[in-house]
Amino acid sequence: MTDHTTGRTTEFLWQATGIAGGTHELRSGDQVVATLKLTGLSRDAEVTAGGEQYTIKHQGFFGRHLLLYNAAGSEVAHFEQGWTAAHGVVQFSAGEQVGWVTTSMWHNNWAFEDTEGNHVIRFTSKNSWTKSRAEVAVDPAFAGRPDLLLLLALGWFLIIQAQNAVTASVAASVATF
Repeated sequence: MTDHTTGRTTEFLWQATGIAGGTHELRSGDQVVATLKLTGLSRDAEVTAGGEQYTIKHQGFFGRHLLLYNAAGSEVAHFEQGWTAAHGVVQFSAGEQVGWVTTSMWHNNWAFEDTEGNHVIRFTSKNSWTKSRAEVAVDPAFAGRPDLLLLLALGWFLIIQAQNAVTASVAASVATF
């Protein structure tokens, strides 16, 4: 959907492509505007967004810190996860911060929030047995950011990581019976 006052796209859809689910597309209507490909045993990702290439890499033993690099290898942002996967902070190289929070008890709704706590990007997971997907709504005032597509890719990557952690926990629990 396009905001009629600004002419900017405010609604997107992330979805896995193929059976294995390692590649994901961000769509605005019928147009693919970004892709995310999981790498490194699904711990890292390669992102194409707005004609630019980025890499998301885990750092540290517990993987609670992510670094985002552009194609030249320069760090553009980093993400520091809170003690649980339910929250964290994105720190951009220019100094701006954006928060990351789950907005539902079942962790199927997530959001980036500004420094005042306003949800400026909202993700709603719509997963099925065969496909992962999420509807994304962007506040029209936030839609003009030049790094918007990268932020949407980071949010989807964080959701995938949280889902993978839950899947691993369930598998470990079942294996102990």
